[in-house]
Amino acid sequence: MRKITIDNEVSVEFNPFGFSVKDFHTGMPLMRCNSSGNLHPLTTRPYHPSSTPYTFAILSNEIWHSHLGHPGVSILSYLHRNNSILCNKFRNNFFCQSCQLGKQIKLPFYESLSSTLLPFDIVHSDI
Repeated sequence: MRKITIDNEVSVEFNPFGFSVKDFHTGMPLMRCNSSGNLHPLTTRPYHPSSTPYTFAILSNEIWHSHLGHPGVSILSYLHRNNSILCNKFRNNFFCQSCQLGKQIKLPFYESLSSTLLPFDIVHSDI
């Protein structure tokens, strides 16, 4: 629940008959789910006709960026504008550590100055 409420900026109110999901800033109800039995199932019927069930999924462009193989912001913007991906949290500037590491061109080790003709001519060990 904590992750859903933080990522989507909503609050959840429980009562004996079910629960309501509301916009955190305005308090406007977004969805009402009635319980049946001991559980509070998340139904796909929105409270307001303009709401859709994906509103409560974590659908940011950062997650789409990861799932689609790390495309650039321009490609994500194009997909978002053409309704190919659903985003309820779209930011043009975000930081992807994997992309930064993948773009590094420096090798992790320096080139060795020693060379050998046969295997095991030089043995490096840490004692």
